[in-house]
Amino acid sequence: MRTRLFGLTLVLLLVAFGTVAMAALPSIEGTYKLTSRKLADGTTLGEKDLHGLYTLVDGHRNFNVGWMDPSGKHFSYSMISTYKLTDKEYTETVVFSVMNDEIGVMPGSKPGTGPVYAMGETKTVPVTVEGSKVSFRAPFDPPALVFDGNTITGTLEGVFVDTWEKVK
Repeated sequence: MRTRLFGLTLVLLLVAFGTVAMAALPSIEGTYKLTSRKLADGTTLGEKDLHGLYTLVDGHRNFNVGWMDPSGKHFSYSMISTYKLTDKEYTETVVFSVMNDEIGVMPGSKPGTGPVYAMGETKTVPVTVEGSKVSFRAPFDPPALVFDGNTITGTLEGVFVDTWEKVK
């Protein structure tokens, strides 16, 4: 009897802690608007200088960002993808993306070469979860992302730190 009771207690504890562990992953879903960017030189850009919308819903991601530098050159990047997030990994599959980097912002980019398209590639990156924060490096673009409640911080080391605010 004692062994059965211990076994049942152990099973109930495992189920309870397993449920808590599964529930501990904060949701990153929602629609976020790019509200500011701090450049490496300390300059801060606002919503009139750059535009971005980032939506994550039901395993689908839609990302759009664009801006113009002081010389009039443009950067734009749009991506439709699917994703899966666990407490250990973020996996993304590109349905369609297009990047036009006249400025040369992205590492390895050749300014002025025109749009670059991608389809069908899948990548997985490690995830860190600390309290309400979910962090990972975007698999197809270099910024490191930190989701924390209603905010995303995107950091491209030595280039910019972006702040995205949840609008929905």
